[in-house]
Amino acid sequence: MPPGVGFLGAGAILKEAGNLRGLTTAASIWLTAAVGLAVGLGFYWPAVAVTLAALVTLTVLRFGRAWVRRHLARDEGEITFRVGPNGDAGEVLDRLRGIDGVDVRTFELHDEDDTTLVRVELRTQPGQDLAARTSELRSLAGIDELRITSVT
Repeated sequence: MPPGVGFLGAGAILKEAGNLRGLTTAASIWLTAAVGLAVGLGFYWPAVAVTLAALVTLTVLRFGRAWVRRHLARDEGEITFRVGPNGDAGEVLDRLRGIDGVDVRTFELHDEDDTTLVRVELRTQPGQDLAARTSELRSLAGIDELRITSVT
C-alpha cells in the first residue's frame, strides 16, 4: 500500500468534543486504494466483489446507525438564557429538573447589571430529543432570551 494512503486516511479522522469522526471515510480511502491495487495487478473479480461488499455494507450500516441514534443515543446540549429583573432563575432550573427524560449536568449563574445569565448543560435519556423536551421553557415569564444548543 502506498504510504500516502495512510496519511490521507489519518487526515480524515477528527476528534471533536470527545467523539471521533471520519473513521468510515478513512476506511473507505484505504479500501479504494486496495481495490485500485487489485485492479492494477489484474485481480478484477476480487476487486469487483470487494467493491460490491463495501457498497452493500456502507448502505446497510447507514440505516443501522440511524436506528441506533434515534432509539439509543443520548442527546447532549446546553441551554443559555437571560432572566430579567422580574424573572426567577430558580423557577427555570426547577422546571428543567422536572422534565422527564432530561438530566441537568451542570449550571452556571452570572449576574450582569439587572439580569442573570444562566448556562445549563443537559443530557437526555436514550431516544429523547433535547430541543423538543425543553421547548416549553420559551413561554416562561421573565426570560428575555433563550438559546438551545445541541452538542450531539
